[in-house]
Amino acid sequence: MSARYYLDTSALVKLYHQEAGTDQVEALFSQAGHSLIISELAAVELYSTVARKLRTGEITEEAFEEVCKNFDDDCKHRFVVAPLSTTVSDKANELLRKYGKVKALRSLDALHLGACSIARTGEPLIFVCSDNRLLEIAALEGYAVLNPEDPQKS
Repeated sequence: MSARYYLDTSALVKLYHQEAGTDQVEALFSQAGHSLIISELAAVELYSTVARKLRTGEITEEAFEEVCKNFDDDCKHRFVVAPLSTTVSDKANELLRKYGKVKALRSLDALHLGACSIARTGEPLIFVCSDNRLLEIAALEGYAVLNPEDPQKS
């Protein structure tokens, strides 16, 4: 059965670096017919994350280049990449006004939820993320949620 998933960066990076939750995200990625949606923001954050891993010695230069190559290829052939737009930032601002005072919603997380909101287009969409605070807000917004680090709680 096909499903639609929005991956924030905390979930996306698990496809390219082995860590808690990698197996769960790889299972989503390998299922034929699943739509995997990321935002342009996730791309920027992924490159930043792997660059940090290179700087700190967690990965090699070769691993860095391989991640970038594989990610670029996946963006062309596997992911639906949602653009950042005025509509996305407007939705992020709305979410910050709604949750920022009581749920500590951060700006980039609000942009992810804004992009996810635009991608939803009336069809079911599962928000995949490893940040329990963000998952709580996504659930309040009516999303089915999945924490790849703890899929039983999702």
